[in-house]
Amino acid sequence: MAHVRLHTAVFSTGERFPVLLDHETGQPVILPTRYVVDARREFRQTGTIAKQLRVIGWFYHWAQAQGIDPEQRLRFGPAFDYAEVLGFCRFLRAGRKDKVIASLADGPHVLRPNTFNAYLAELEAFLIWAMETQGLGGASEPARAAARTALRRLFRSQRLSALPSQKKYALSDEELTRLLAIVDPRSADNPFNAQTRHRNYLIIRLLLETGLRRGELCKLRLEDLMLHGGSPYLKVVRSPDDPHDPRRHEPQVKTLNRSVPVSRPCALALTVYVQKHRGRARHPYVFTSTRGGRPIWTGALNEVLEQVVSAHPPFASKLSPHGLRHTFATRLKNASQTSALSGPDFDRALNFIMGWTENSAQAAVYTRAYVETRADELVRVMHEGLRGLQGSP
Repeated sequence: MAHVRLHTAVFSTGERFPVLLDHETGQPVILPTRYVVDARREFRQTGTIAKQLRVIGWFYHWAQAQGIDPEQRLRFGPAFDYAEVLGFCRFLRAGRKDKVIASLADGPHVLRPNTFNAYLAELEAFLIWAMETQGLGGASEPARAAARTALRRLFRSQRLSALPSQKKYALSDEELTRLLAIVDPRSADNPFNAQTRHRNYLIIRLLLETGLRRGELCKLRLEDLMLHGGSPYLKVVRSPDDPHDPRRHEPQVKTLNRSVPVSRPCALALTVYVQKHRGRARHPYVFTSTRGGRPIWTGALNEVLEQVVSAHPPFASKLSPHGLRHTFATRLKNASQTSALSGPDFDRALNFIMGWTENSAQAAVYTRAYVETRADELVRVMHEGLRGLQGSP
């Protein structure tokens, strides 16, 4: 077997189907394809399946470099042993560059423990499935059960101590004011060329005003823009496997359908963009590339913010699409303090506007910055009180 590569097939129905292909023959690799069809396709989104297949592809790449035919081993045994699992773990942790499948790291960087553990979990699930369905060359059920238990212990022994998730904080008022001044299409500090200034301004403005995810912004259609009247809004609509979407890697809307208000200035800017700057694209999506008028992909949103950071380094480590979503949630929490909406009512409102289920606990995660700021202020008030106590210096 030659090296494998990840490919996303697009059917006439619009369904995207990620698959590992033999690089030499162009045919699907049998066991990973069966794994997706039998155990993953019904319950996972396309992007998630593709990530799982990348990990399996890395494993196949490593095995072939060791002179191992992974398909034969998974069908007929013996099960992968400690030395082999350890070898693959070292391969993962060291990082590698292989454009046939993907790049795990650039330069000398290694995987973060949380990412490494997630990759191991994906591979473990695939190998356990193969043991259960392929039978290890006709081994008895007790022997297969013992092999599965041993493999789980091997993977458990290789997990790394997880690091706390990196906290994402909202932009301060000063940072937000500066960002909006920079990306104003008329600004001398604007880093974008004339063709993309209005589009990129709107992208950043909408991320800040609506809290949309990257995939939701990329999937916005012209028919989703409700910009007339006194209360303009956008419709966020799930439309997986859209046959009208020309992107091979279709952006995913992972949240619930909903309507999200936009300000009048933002609605006006959207109208001007659609009428004067979008161009006559042959697709219904709002935001287009300057190259051929194709709909933009999710990575383009990161590139927009990276251009801002490149021109204005103080924003380094502070700008990301998800960070702007946190900024939206925190500012919404601040706004709630001057309204009658608080406590559980606010959490339900935030869950709705962010597209989460009614009882989701995500509100606490996204308003962490607000809570920490209020806690800091409270402690400082307490410190002032201590100064008046007898015996305080």
